[in-house]
Amino acid sequence: MKTKIVFFIYLLVFSYCSNSDNLSSAQSECINSLSMFNTEKTEPITSFYVVGHGYGNHDGNNLGLSNKIINHFKDFDYKPNIIFTGDVIRESNKENLELLLSQLNLYFNEYYIAPGNHEIVNAEEYYKIFKKDLNYLSYGLVDFYIINTTTDNWKPTPNDQFKINERLNKSSSQIDIFFNHQIFWENIVKKEIRPNGYNFLKVELTENHLDWMDRIPGKPTIFISGDFGRGEESLFCEYIDSQNILFIGNGIYDQDSDKIIKIKVYKNGFDMEIINLN
Repeated sequence: MKTKIVFFIYLLVFSYCSNSDNLSSAQSECINSLSMFNTEKTEPITSFYVVGHGYGNHDGNNLGLSNKIINHFKDFDYKPNIIFTGDVIRESNKENLELLLSQLNLYFNEYYIAPGNHEIVNAEEYYKIFKKDLNYLSYGLVDFYIINTTTDNWKPTPNDQFKINERLNKSSSQIDIFFNHQIFWENIVKKEIRPNGYNFLKVELTENHLDWMDRIPGKPTIFISGDFGRGEESLFCEYIDSQNILFIGNGIYDQDSDKIIKIKVYKNGFDMEIINLN
């Protein structure tokens, strides 16, 4: 009987590990649906880590970044670049924001924030320290747009829409990657997704929620949104082939499932890597 029990436990563990490996492999394949791989095997021009819901669990007591984020990056022998896709801080008051700023300067080189509801709920204090919420970075083949969608319709403000579309129409890049907070694309994807919340939203989300954007027909576009991770999974991915758009939901919640993304940009391409935060 003891042998049978041990064998049964082994099967359960093996099945769990196999399923986890398969899930990880499928997620990695999905997030790289639009990647242009580094065929010349050169070193990256740049790389960025991407972190959603950076303060972690709603019930935690940290005042700045999640301890898991700090513990992951504190022993690096260099300062990496990072993009936060919203909810970087639990409570957006002067003291906490100053703490956050000191943490960002201590651990990171370039850092950008696509603000979430936890920042904008006290926008007056937030914008005293972090004055810019729309950033555009160009790396030849790849353009980054770090945008603010924490509005009542989860779209950029009309003024930001104009600036973004102006860039889109002038750019000669081969792919656009957008970083934002809200899962505005909930009704665009086929698979069910549950965002962490619906803060600020006063309109119904629709399948046409990207109607404000002047996308060049057929041009690959990626959205990485950070208001995710409260459930059992930290990463959601779906590629819409008919629109050539990849949607990624990714955030941490101080759980075993926490994952972040690393984007490496090369002269002749880019790819993405999933990093487990243990």
